[in-house]
Amino acid sequence: MRPQWEPTLVTKLSRTRKEGNHAGENHVVTVIGAGHAHSLAAFDAGRRVYTWGRGAHGRLGTRRHLNKSEPTEITHHFPPSFAQKEYVVTQAALGGAHTVVLCERIVVPHLTNPWGVETRLFAWGHGFNGQLGTDFIKHLSTPHKVKMPKWERVVNISAGKSHSTAVTIYGQLYTWGKGWFGALGHGDEEIRIAPTLVESTSNMFLKVSAGNMHTVALSLRRGAPSRRYIDKLDKETMDSMKGTPPVYLGLPRQTCKAIKVRRGRSGLLEEKMLRERRL
Repeated sequence: MRPQWEPTLVTKLSRTRKEGNHAGENHVVTVIGAGHAHSLAAFDAGRRVYTWGRGAHGRLGTRRHLNKSEPTEITHHFPPSFAQKEYVVTQAALGGAHTVVLCERIVVPHLTNPWGVETRLFAWGHGFNGQLGTDFIKHLSTPHKVKMPKWERVVNISAGKSHSTAVTIYGQLYTWGKGWFGALGHGDEEIRIAPTLVESTSNMFLKVSAGNMHTVALSLRRGAPSRRYIDKLDKETMDSMKGTPPVYLGLPRQTCKAIKVRRGRSGLLEEKMLRERRL
C-alpha cells in the first residue's frame, strides 16, 4: 500500500451497500481512531467495527496477525455478550500496538445506576506490558473484556504507546500498562495488568490523554463544585454558575438530549433522562 500525500477517501466505509442483508444501508461512521500503525472505524451506531493497517501482535482484532490494506470487519470476533446485550462502541483509543474501545448499552435506571447506561471496555493487541487490562500478560488477537470494576461508569478512555487510561462518571482515574517514568500516576514505575485507581485527594478528573511515556489530565480542584453536586443541578442553575468548567452531566452529552431533576417520594434524587438514539 503506497503512502497518501493528501486526504484520501476510504471508499469501503463511504459507499452505500447494494448487496446482502444490509442492502441500501448508508455507512454512517460514528467512531474513529488511529494508533501507531493501525486504524479503526465504527458505524451503524457503533454496532459494527472495522480495522485496518499493521496486524502485528493482533492489534487489528482479526484473530490473525496479518496486515490489512483496507477496512476489515471484526464485529464477529467480539465476545458473544457484545451482540447479545446490544452494546455499541462509543469511543476508541488506539495505542502503539493495542486497541481499547468503550462500549455502552441502555439499561433500566435504578438506585445504583440512575443514568440508565452500562459501560464495558474491550481491548486487544500487544499485551506484554499489561496495557490490555485483562489481568494477565498476553498478546490478544481478538477483543477481550477489560477488568474494570463492574460498578464504574466510564466516560473517557485513552491509549498511549504501552499504557491505557479510563475516567469514570465521578471523576476517578484508572490507569494500567507500563509505568515507565511514572506514566501511570501511581508514584512508581511498576506494571499494572488491570485497571488501577489513581489515588488523588486534590483532583477530580474530567478527561485524560495518554502519550508515548507520559499522561496529561484535565481536572477540577477539590473544593470546587464536585461532579456529584453538579449532576444534581438543573440547566438553569448550571447556566448561572459562572466560571464552572464544562463537565459530563451523568452521561456523555451526545447520548443525553435533556435531563430533568426532581425530588422523589423517598427523598432520593430521581433523574428522568430523555435520550436520543445515535444514528
